[in-house]
Amino acid sequence: MQNPEVEIEGVVQLLTCAASPNIQQDAVRKYFASDASFRHPTLYVEPAPNSREGVLGIYQWYRITLSYIELSVDSITYDGKQSLLFLDTSQVVRVRFSPFSPARIRVLSRIAFREEGGLHYITSQEDFYHAEDIVAAMLPPLARFVSLMLRISGFWCGLSARVAQAVFGVWRPRREN
Repeated sequence: MQNPEVEIEGVVQLLTCAASPNIQQDAVRKYFASDASFRHPTLYVEPAPNSREGVLGIYQWYRITLSYIELSVDSITYDGKQSLLFLDTSQVVRVRFSPFSPARIRVLSRIAFREEGGLHYITSQEDFYHAEDIVAAMLPPLARFVSLMLRISGFWCGLSARVAQAVFGVWRPRREN
């Protein structure tokens, strides 16, 4: 890429929503460094010689697994000094052969670049998902349960903090006058 901040949206569309496997393969080989890494909550490709082929395999499996993908880029933040880009996307996905309706998920990606010959190549991609979004994509009926469990955990942490402060006097803010 000559200008990652401007070009990234089109690149992401090619990687995730390509019309053919050849277009997707060409995009991975064009925009990723040969030693690129990829980190996701459920998998990891280490940076190594020709690790880009592992990244390609992930994107291919993504397309094989999902019968429907609609992606929109909600926000792009680029730090040229650090060669980092943060991408906030919304995706509507449906797992192939699933009887469930498509699910909307949010993905935050941290993408690092290396400049070679005036072009910027992706050296690492890290994807961050909320737990209930991963479940919503794979097994939608369980997403409400995961959401409920997260809320219960949040409530439990608050309650536990109050008890620890009252009983043990730990980490108790001073009272304001």
